[in-house]
Amino acid sequence: MYSALPVTGLHEILKSSDRIFIESCPALAFVPRIRHLAPQASLIYRMSDDLSVMGAHPVMAHFERAAIPWFDMISVPSPMMRFRFPNNSPVFVHLHGLEKAMLDVRHPDPYPNNGRRRVVAMGATLFDEVTFLAFAEACPDADFHMFGAVPPLPARPNIFFHGELAFKDLLPFIQHADVGFAPYKLTQGCEYLAHTSNKIMQFTWMRLPILVPCSVPAEGNNIILYELDNYTNYPSNMAQALAIDKTEIDVSYIKSWDEMLSLLEKDLKLVEDGTWQFNYPGTGVR
Repeated sequence: MYSALPVTGLHEILKSSDRIFIESCPALAFVPRIRHLAPQASLIYRMSDDLSVMGAHPVMAHFERAAIPWFDMISVPSPMMRFRFPNNSPVFVHLHGLEKAMLDVRHPDPYPNNGRRRVVAMGATLFDEVTFLAFAEACPDADFHMFGAVPPLPARPNIFFHGELAFKDLLPFIQHADVGFAPYKLTQGCEYLAHTSNKIMQFTWMRLPILVPCSVPAEGNNIILYELDNYTNYPSNMAQALAIDKTEIDVSYIKSWDEMLSLLEKDLKLVEDGTWQFNYPGTGVR
């Protein structure tokens, strides 16, 4: 029923489109209808997230399965996600991008000048409050700043809960932090966040050491992986992070959104020209 609902102006837009991008969202329900209305267009699925890991309603998985055969190209932001699709599917890996120009504008230091280490965490996605609090307790010489739409945190001397801020207001706190913290809750299938996490990419671009759980096996010379149940090792994890030379942090793999789009368009042209090939089942060239 949802996919049959009228959408004002949709028909005319689709009939004049050459390429149509569908995100991993409820728009998947409209894909068969979109294909019928726009047979001339290339239909691309940009699967930004695994819907099951993000806690989407189970009907979304049905919409996704029904939509897959209609796509000319599937773009995923992690190599771990490409095996979800049938063999011979035109799946390509395109990592997420960043708004580099915005991130590179320097802002004044918003922290108090008290000589204490600053640890910044942000975002509500799979936020692990238990581990966040445990790190703060284990590392009393550091101040932990949390930003995001999560319930207020318990009052602690070294915990500062800022709630949800516009990114432009949050940015100075990232730029002037000593350590980035990505406390993801252990969730089945969350491994792909190692490649797709915006916060990990943003922290890396800012050349911050990052504390990340072993369940999200990110790679990089600024990543310190911690074990969720090894509380006694948290001070050592923090010391390792603080010992990293920020000037040596590798950011070469991070693309801007324009750079990412150029790679996607290059691969899409291979699909449209019929010249792309598989290098192993379930994946495209990239």
